[in-house]
Amino acid sequence: FILYQLPHSVAISFSEYVSSNLHAFILDVAATCYMLVIPVMLWSVLLVKDSISLRKAIWWYLFFVIVVSGIIHIVDLGLYYEWGSKINHKAISCMAYPKEAIAASLSSPVWLLLFILIVESVFLLLLYKKYVHPILNGSGSIAFKLLTPVLMLGLLFIGSRGGTQDKPVRKGDVYFSNNPMINQASANSFWNFINVLATEDAGDPAAYHIMPDNEASMLVKELFKQPADSTSKLFSLSKPNFVVVLMESFSSEVVGAFGADYGATPNLDSLAATGFIMSQFYATGFRTDQGMVAIESGFPAQPKTAVIYRYGKFEKLPSMASKLVESGYQTAYYSAGDNAFANTDAYLLSAGYQKLHGKDGMKVKRMALFGAYDDELFDFYLKDAASAVQPFYHLMVTIVSHEPFDARVDKFRKGNSLLDKYINTVRFTDNAIGDFIRKARKEPWYKNTVFIFMGDHAHRMPMNRNAWETERHHIPFIVYGEPLKKSFRGTVSSRTACQSDFPSFISAQLDLPHEEFKWGNDFMNGTTPALAFYTFEDGLGILLQDTSVVFDNQSLKIINARYPGMADSVKRELYHGGQALLQQLTKAYFELGD
Repeated sequence: FILYQLPHSVAISFSEYVSSNLHAFILDVAATCYMLVIPVMLWSVLLVKDSISLRKAIWWYLFFVIVVSGIIHIVDLGLYYEWGSKINHKAISCMAYPKEAIAASLSSPVWLLLFILIVESVFLLLLYKKYVHPILNGSGSIAFKLLTPVLMLGLLFIGSRGGTQDKPVRKGDVYFSNNPMINQASANSFWNFINVLATEDAGDPAAYHIMPDNEASMLVKELFKQPADSTSKLFSLSKPNFVVVLMESFSSEVVGAFGADYGATPNLDSLAATGFIMSQFYATGFRTDQGMVAIESGFPAQPKTAVIYRYGKFEKLPSMASKLVESGYQTAYYSAGDNAFANTDAYLLSAGYQKLHGKDGMKVKRMALFGAYDDELFDFYLKDAASAVQPFYHLMVTIVSHEPFDARVDKFRKGNSLLDKYINTVRFTDNAIGDFIRKARKEPWYKNTVFIFMGDHAHRMPMNRNAWETERHHIPFIVYGEPLKKSFRGTVSSRTACQSDFPSFISAQLDLPHEEFKWGNDFMNGTTPALAFYTFEDGLGILLQDTSVVFDNQSLKIINARYPGMADSVKRELYHGGQALLQQLTKAYFELGD
C-alpha cells in the first residue's frame, strides 16, 4: 500500500515503513482469523471422516476469499489515491451508480492494479497447494481429533478480536502516526471492509461524541454566532439574477487570479480582474454532491457518508432555492451529466428547483465519460435562458475537468501526465466560460445578472495534495457582473469562508432571514467569525482567519497546523472547537431521521 501511494504522497522514512507493518500485525491476524473460521470448521469434519467434497469445498472457499480480498486490496489502492481513504460507507453508496464509479476509477493504472491482483492471488493459492492442502487428512489420535478443532476455533476467536482484552480490536488501535497515509496502510483492507459492512455510518451520534453536548453546543454557537446585521452589500440591484457555475475539480492552485502560474485560466483571471474574489474560500468536502448540499442547504460535508444519499434526511434540510422561490425567483439547474447520479435530481427537486436540465435533454455532439462538453452546456443554457422569467437563480455544473480527464481537448500542455490532462481540461473549461460570457453580454438579461464562479471541490492536482491538507480544499470564488457595485470591482477579500456560508451570503444580500442555515456565516458581515472547515475520511480541518488545525479522529491527534509556532492555547481552542463542530454536525445528521 505504502509503495503504491509513495509517488503521490509525502516521503516516509524506512522506520515509519517498518512501524506501519508492525502496527498492522494485529488487524492482519484478525482478518486472517475471520477468513479461516469456515475452513477450520470444515477441516474439523475431515478429521472425523475424509471427504473429497469437503476438500473441494475448502479449496473453492479459500480461492473465493483470496480473490475477493485481493479485489478489496486493489480497490483500496486506487480509492485512497483518489479520495484519501479506503473503502467506506460513502464509497459503497457510490456503487449504486456503477457506470460513474467505473469511469471515476479509470484515472488509476488499471493494468497495474490487475497485475497486483493476479500476483497476490496466484502466490497465496500456490502457498495453499504446497503447504496446507497436504495436511488436510483425517490422521491422528482420537484426542488430537477432539481437541484440535476446539483449540483452533478458540485461537481464531481470540485472534479475530485482537487478543484477550475486554474490548475487541478497532481500527484506531493501529493508528500511530501523524501521517494519515501511514495509518491507513496499517489498517488491513479485508478487515476494514468487513468493519464498514458491520458498522453504522457516521450518522451514529456516538461516532464523534467527545464532550458533553451542552459544552459542544456552546462552542459551536460561538463559531456561528449571528450578530446584528451589518453586511456589506455587493450589488446595486435589490433582486439581481444569479448564475452560479460550479466548476468541476477547480482548485485555487490552478487559477491565475489566486496565484497560480500555469496560464490555464486567462478568462477567469480576466473576470476576476474586474470582479470580486474571495481569496481564502474552501470546499467542505471533495465530491460534487458534498459541495452542492453545502451551497444549497448550508449543510457541510460529513466524514464517511453523504446526506444526499439518504432519503428522509435531505428532504428535511433547509433550502436556499425554496427561499428564493418564495421571494419571487425562478430556479433551474443545468448539467451536462446524469442528474440521477448521487440522487442529484431527487435532492434538487426537494430543495425547490423548478426545472432540471441534464444531458438527456440536450442535443449532445460530444460526450466524455461523465457527460457532454462544457461548451455545449453553456450553449444550451443560453438558448434556454432566452425565455427565462426574471429574477432567476440558475445553478450550472461543468464536467470536462472531471477525472479521468478523458475529454478530447486541445493540448495546451503537450505531455500526457495526469497533471497535463488536468491542466488541459481546466483550460478547456476556462475557454468555454470566456465564450459563454462574451455571448451572454448580448442577451437582454445580462445587465441584471450576477455570475458566481466557484469550484465544486478542489483536486489533489496540481500539487499532489493529500486529502487532509488545507490546500487540498482551497477553491476559487469569483463574483462578476453588471450589478456588482463599482466600489467592489477589482477587489479581493482575504476573509476566510467556505461553501456552507453561501446560502447565508446570498440571503443576506437579498435582505432575507437566514437563521435556518446554522452551519454557515454571512462572510460579507465583518462581525461574524471568519471560519472555514472541511472533513475528510475520519477527521476535520478548521480554519479561523489566519490559523488552521487539522486533526484525525482515529488517532485523536493534531496532524497539521498552518502555523506550527502558534501558541498551544490557540491550537487547543481550534482543536476543541473543531471536535465540537464535528460532534454537533454528526448529531444534526442523525436527528434528520430516515
